[in-house]
Amino acid sequence: MNLSTDLTSVLAQGGVVCFASAAALTLGHYTPPVYEIYKSGSELEWLAGLNLMAAVGMDCVVLAHYNNAEGRDYDTSRCYLGERRLRLLEETLPEGVGVLGVDEHTAAVIDLATLTMTVKGKGEAHWRLDGRVTDFANASVVTLADLGATARILEPVDELAPPVINVVDEGEVIALRAAQERLAEALNAIRATARAQGQYVIADEIRDALSAAGVVVRDGAVAAPK
Repeated sequence: MNLSTDLTSVLAQGGVVCFASAAALTLGHYTPPVYEIYKSGSELEWLAGLNLMAAVGMDCVVLAHYNNAEGRDYDTSRCYLGERRLRLLEETLPEGVGVLGVDEHTAAVIDLATLTMTVKGKGEAHWRLDGRVTDFANASVVTLADLGATARILEPVDELAPPVINVVDEGEVIALRAAQERLAEALNAIRATARAQGQYVIADEIRDALSAAGVVVRDGAVAAPK
């Protein structure tokens, strides 16, 4: 029994699975080690994914954050890989393996009953195969067959793996989140002071640390010193 088998069985029994952000990267046949490549400068490579997309007959890679623009002058699109590095990675994929990209604040909803994919949210979905890129706007409905999917009959397993026991108290999680928010606010206040005093190196280091922790930082105009 493994996670992929469990999830496929859930789908076979009419259930729903939902993956977002980094978790969505595991849905495909292969997945890129984004953190190692983007943060550590590791060599470009593919790792094995859960390949849950095979349950709908699709052989592909899934990339969330497809239109990310946090890097400003540095290309962080294609889930922080950048277009150039993604193209290099695509060249190493086996023939017939595509890439499904999903923009931020966007969902690609796959319906097994109709064998379609519906794009919902603020952005688009993108299908890349054999050097061609097809963009699907918000509210688009695409048949999986158009994306190269082949029909499959899903069979549920007799017994699912036992559920994971929650060992973290909800109150502890709430307290931790509150502490993290207070820390982010304090760092942001220090950063604002540093910017006002022209200490931009320090301010940028704090901004990068906040961004790495998932805190969105947007700068306004810096007031001129009196």
